[in-house]
Amino acid sequence: MKAFYTATILAVVLLGSAGVLFWNDYLDSRNLEVHSQQAISQIKSKFESSYSPLSKINSEEIRQQKAAAELIDPTTILPHTEKYPRREIVSLYHYAETCKNRGSLHLQNRNLQKAQVWHEYTCNYRKTLPEAFFRTQPFMHPSGESFVTLAARHKDSQFSKSSWIVSHLRYAHILENSLIGFLDPRNLRSILNGDTLIETPSSLLISHKIDTSLSPSTTYFVYSRRSWDEFLNKQSVRTSENMTTGCILREANLCWVKNNKRSARENFRLALLFSAGLLTLAGTLVVQIIRRNIFQRRASKQRTFVLQMLTHEIRTPATAVQLSLETLRSEFDKLPSNSQEAFLRICDQTQKLIRVIEASKQYLINDNSSNSVKFKAQSTPSINFFFEAIVEKYGDQVNMQPLHQDRPGNFDRYWIELCLNNLIDNALAHGRPPVNVSLSYTGKRLVIDIQDNGVLKAKSIEELAVQFKRGQTSHGLGLGLVLVQKITRAMGGELTLTCAPTTFSMKFKDLS
Repeated sequence: MKAFYTATILAVVLLGSAGVLFWNDYLDSRNLEVHSQQAISQIKSKFESSYSPLSKINSEEIRQQKAAAELIDPTTILPHTEKYPRREIVSLYHYAETCKNRGSLHLQNRNLQKAQVWHEYTCNYRKTLPEAFFRTQPFMHPSGESFVTLAARHKDSQFSKSSWIVSHLRYAHILENSLIGFLDPRNLRSILNGDTLIETPSSLLISHKIDTSLSPSTTYFVYSRRSWDEFLNKQSVRTSENMTTGCILREANLCWVKNNKRSARENFRLALLFSAGLLTLAGTLVVQIIRRNIFQRRASKQRTFVLQMLTHEIRTPATAVQLSLETLRSEFDKLPSNSQEAFLRICDQTQKLIRVIEASKQYLINDNSSNSVKFKAQSTPSINFFFEAIVEKYGDQVNMQPLHQDRPGNFDRYWIELCLNNLIDNALAHGRPPVNVSLSYTGKRLVIDIQDNGVLKAKSIEELAVQFKRGQTSHGLGLGLVLVQKITRAMGGELTLTCAPTTFSMKFKDLS
């Protein structure tokens, strides 16, 4: 019983968990629709408290440091040799490759002149560069790289130091910046426009307004895009670009939409918990039913054992009575005539009692067999005489129509008499007189009809021969018809019912 209660509690817990998940999902959806901006702000705050930023970007510093258009314009990072005279660009390229014929360089373009100074340095014609070389325009080499980037790749160790690179980072092209080099031109414009949330293929930028004593600025905290995606997979909403419908809240070029993947996972978890709860509850009920059946079988065996013991105990005094009657039978002629008739009745009833005890014993011993009633055929010289003796005790209440041609029989007289008595008693109790018992042969089958003038609502024997079913005027246990039907079938016969008039018919194979 303890295991049953434990399993029931487990099933209730599982079903309750499924209900809580369903309710929480409903509340999340409801709150998201009503308070979308607040809910999304909470999601972003939860992410920032769970993950540490990889770096920071200050938009105001970008504006100040990248004031030169050429360091912001994404097109300047591409080679732009077409902007210069062909002769000059060709001679500069030749000198950069061979470090020869410097005297033939007669460059008039200011941008190319700065490039010439750089290549004179790389060709060791110059020992040092002008002090303000990297801080003055132009900042971009005609090849599309900034002079800072070219210097950082140069073999000269002074330019490869991190301190030098950091101090000159502002003079490199914005797309060369190691911190913000992951930004494409569109992301860069988003920073300069002050967008609150920016997604790139590898990173996530979340803005924060910072008020300083000089002027307010916006700092972007940079996070891993992978961490962001993993975090959003567990939330009720996610971000999507270029969405026109189903947008809960738009943030710059991003659209917040419901997370269908998360909903599918939650639905699966909900279904799993609900199914587990139902299966646990169903399994518990099945186990309880099985246990109850086992208990009932044990109880039935115990009752059978008790009945066997009682039958055995009843059999002892009944046998003693029978032996005493046998002693008195030898002095039967000495008894008065009135006493002789009473003695014969006692002998007859005692014989029936012994027969009932023996039958009960057989039934209890063979309780689990398919045919637990064992019949004992007895030779009967006259079938008519046997049935007339049974009907005679009912007097004028029952009429008897014997076989037209009497014959001997070989059958279990006790059970045949029991069935006939039950049917006659039913007819007298629930039918209308007169009650007629008639014997006949149909082919090789003996037919015993018990007929009265009563009216039954039932149309078949199955409606009446249901165990423990009582009619409206019944005063017994209602087991008579059940007993008759079972015994008749066990003897190889059948019990049938016909109406108008009510007739019960027992049909047996040739009993001769």
